[in-house]
Amino acid sequence: MAMTLPKAGVNSRIYLSGTQLSEANSWSFSVKSDRGEYLVFEDDWYSHVVGAAKATVSIDGYHEQDSKRMYDAAVAGVVVATLIYPDYNDTTTYLSFSASYDFSAGGAAAGGDPITNGISGTVSGAISPVGFS
Repeated sequence: MAMTLPKAGVNSRIYLSGTQLSEANSWSFSVKSDRGEYLVFEDDWYSHVVGAAKATVSIDGYHEQDSKRMYDAAVAGVVVATLIYPDYNDTTTYLSFSASYDFSAGGAAAGGDPITNGISGTVSGAISPVGFS
């Protein structure tokens, strides 16, 4: 069995509304399903039912003076088409979804750390993972 080498995050790329988010430097994606448990008479073990799924996404990056893409995504008033390619060179493997976003920004005086921007959002509808095995 062949071993797949881990990917480095430095090779990712992200698109918001069809435009590459070049200032992004990290992302995370999470899917969680609703679950319920129940017992009926004479059961010794709980049974579980799985309900609808919910996905969240977080994208962080450095502030670019000429770019407001993250801010614009948060104040768009609509869900924003999003593509995440885990490997920059592999255009056959990506996550495709639409999400509504919140924006955050911050900076620190100590050590001259750069100003950062971030968006976090909730996916609207289904996710299309393409090329994952």
